[in-house]
Amino acid sequence: MKQLVVRVDTGLDVGMGHMMRCLALAHGWKSRGGQATFITIHPDKTLLQRLSDDGFNVVILEQSYPDPSDWEITSQVLAANLGSWTVVDGYHLDPTYHMHIRDAGHNLLVIDDTAHLHHYQASIVLNSNIAANKLVYNCDRDTRLLLGSRYVLLRPEFLERRTWSREIARVAHKVLITLGGSDRENATHKVIAALQDVCIPGLEAKVIVGATNPNLDVLRRATQDSHVKIQLLTDAKNMPDLMAWADVAITAGGTTCWEVAFMGLPSLVLVLAANQLSSAEELDEMGAAHNLGCFDGVRVEDISEALSKIIEDYESRLLMSQVGKSIVDGDGCERVVDILDNLQSENSSNSLSLRQASISDAVLLWQWANDPITRENSFNTESIPFDKHLTWYTEALKESNVRIWMLELGQVPVAQIRYENRGQDLAEISYSVADGHRGQGLGTRLLHMSHGKVNKELGARRLRGV
Repeated sequence: MKQLVVRVDTGLDVGMGHMMRCLALAHGWKSRGGQATFITIHPDKTLLQRLSDDGFNVVILEQSYPDPSDWEITSQVLAANLGSWTVVDGYHLDPTYHMHIRDAGHNLLVIDDTAHLHHYQASIVLNSNIAANKLVYNCDRDTRLLLGSRYVLLRPEFLERRTWSREIARVAHKVLITLGGSDRENATHKVIAALQDVCIPGLEAKVIVGATNPNLDVLRRATQDSHVKIQLLTDAKNMPDLMAWADVAITAGGTTCWEVAFMGLPSLVLVLAANQLSSAEELDEMGAAHNLGCFDGVRVEDISEALSKIIEDYESRLLMSQVGKSIVDGDGCERVVDILDNLQSENSSNSLSLRQASISDAVLLWQWANDPITRENSFNTESIPFDKHLTWYTEALKESNVRIWMLELGQVPVAQIRYENRGQDLAEISYSVADGHRGQGLGTRLLHMSHGKVNKELGARRLRGV
């Protein structure tokens, strides 16, 4: 069986989202007939049982890198799985650690949210955050960058909800609060306090925390003393069901944001770490969530005011739900595993290919359209709001006289071209090339590869640029 080795830690100082997204990728790998081994430090019993129940091997470290025992044990696992893909997810695992993995003869996928390292020694760098394309990764020329929400990694229990449709309540009454497994700063307690000032009849809440949360006793007392009906749940295993139950969520700015978006659940985002800020701001700008800001600067009354407002604002919640579902389509794992398979095979290629655009390209095309250079060269130089772009793009995909194609380099989108039939054998064209791929002649290649298609599908022999 094909092997995937996953090196990721959990704990009070490491968000559970790192493990959850690695677990999602391992499930995607397993669905293709592969097997995965997790190397991690001190997993709690619940997590260890979950990994075992899901059919994965677990190797437990006593000390984490830079302690030498980490690499000693990890290298033994790699030696027993020669030629495997190795996934690394952790800010403390530096270029030296990465190079050890490459020198051991393994392909390396680094999951990273911050571009903080001076160099990335990796075959692939994956950042599924919405603002990932604004970061600059210093890496080798042949490193493949998988950036943006099209690569969000969702666990199988979420994917089972693909065809489920959310009904937006006129007035929200059910609030889901999930601020991470550990929540060392006890932001959850502040949110529970804010609930007490929300004057909505029939309001109820479910609060999700990890079993190792150091503030469990405090939270139990707070929920017991609350005049709002609150249920405190530890290590919930049915997150999609809980998100389906809720009308609105209050969540941290990490991995859960993408799960909430996929479920079409309107949300307020509380930033608990510096690496969450850019995503929270981008989600707010796009209309998928409301950014409350950084935890230490948010007052209880700020939370209660924002929650009271969104509870009664049907139109805002409806838009949040629609935008969220357009951001995360649930195919991220499949896309990543496709690329891993391609690069691992003897016939792997970095060739150009053309495919028709779909609704899952909406976010990427919006980001390309709002690129500063693109806007400077447009008739209208102002930024395009996402909701307007989404409305336009959704209609454009339905138009019989419009065709949009995506150019991919090694299965990664790098350019797009749009044709619109204007009658009398004439089609107007517009195209854009992703930042980082300009100056390589891709626009010309894109035109040559697509013009035969437009002649066949739209009957256009003459082209005019706009």
